[in-house]
Amino acid sequence: MRLIHGIVLLLGLVPVARATAQNWPGRSARLVTSGVEVLDVPTATPRRVFYDSTAWMVTGQSISPTGEFLAVVRYEPGRIEGTGYGLPPFPTTVVLEASTGAVVMSIPRGISAVWCGEECLTVLYGVYVEGSEVGVLGDSMTVFNVVAGHPLLTVEPVRWQIAAPAWRPSDSSIVYRGAPRGRWETRKLDLRTGEQASESFGRGESSGSGRFFRHYEEGRAWVTSTDDTSVIAVPLEGVWQVEEWLGRTDKVLLIKLTPRVLLPRGTPGGGPRPIVRDTTKPNPERVYRIWDVASGEISEEWSAAETQWRGPAPNGCRLFMKDRRLTAAPGCK
Repeated sequence: MRLIHGIVLLLGLVPVARATAQNWPGRSARLVTSGVEVLDVPTATPRRVFYDSTAWMVTGQSISPTGEFLAVVRYEPGRIEGTGYGLPPFPTTVVLEASTGAVVMSIPRGISAVWCGEECLTVLYGVYVEGSEVGVLGDSMTVFNVVAGHPLLTVEPVRWQIAAPAWRPSDSSIVYRGAPRGRWETRKLDLRTGEQASESFGRGESSGSGRFFRHYEEGRAWVTSTDDTSVIAVPLEGVWQVEEWLGRTDKVLLIKLTPRVLLPRGTPGGGPRPIVRDTTKPNPERVYRIWDVASGEISEEWSAAETQWRGPAPNGCRLFMKDRRLTAAPGCK
């Protein structure tokens, strides 16, 4: 499994309030070697592990807004020919009951899935592309009712690629990236009408309200506003790094860069060239901040350890471990 980080923006030091609230978004899940691990309470136990899959890879876990269902993507192994795949790994989106692990739906060629309601799941169809700059790539999408087991809307196969679908509850839409004119743009699928429209050019990632887009291109990072097409400047002082949008909000999660040291030639682990090594212990606590794009202010700061747990949609908040308990970022619930 690969973790692909977002754009890099760095923010200077300013006085901020310390966050003290312990937020628990509800039933959460993460992937483990043997399948999917589910947690119903914010402590480290009890846990349930199910869906013991023999697949080549299982990835892309997400949990429905009420915590009733889980979705994962499993891959059957492909066939390597020369320097590439003669037959790429074959994906299948699998929907499970979160309480029992029973399989509710199995959708061949479903390469990624995002929840769009309590029983609504949008599935992107495509093939495995290793090293893609925009994540998994598809050629069509279908919106399903997972309880009824039938499609509600379909974006028919296109000649251009589709990437990164995400649910935006503020206007009941799925936003995604596509390149119908030969360059990447952000597009919107209205779940109420089925209509599609272009929203923004570039490889922008939409915020929760759709007012802002986060961009990264050739080492440059910026945020644009759809209200007046302005570009929002961010101070760069080499201390902070952007992780992601905070759930489906207009706030950005920042992480403080980890101290590193340079090992010279001839030292253990140094090798023929100087290399960079992390000096921190495994899974250390890191320092995080929340940056409100609209106001330009830092609203919260806290420290916690990273985990792979995710909470329910629509936020799908990343969870952190603090004092042996899982907690979400302040305001992400």
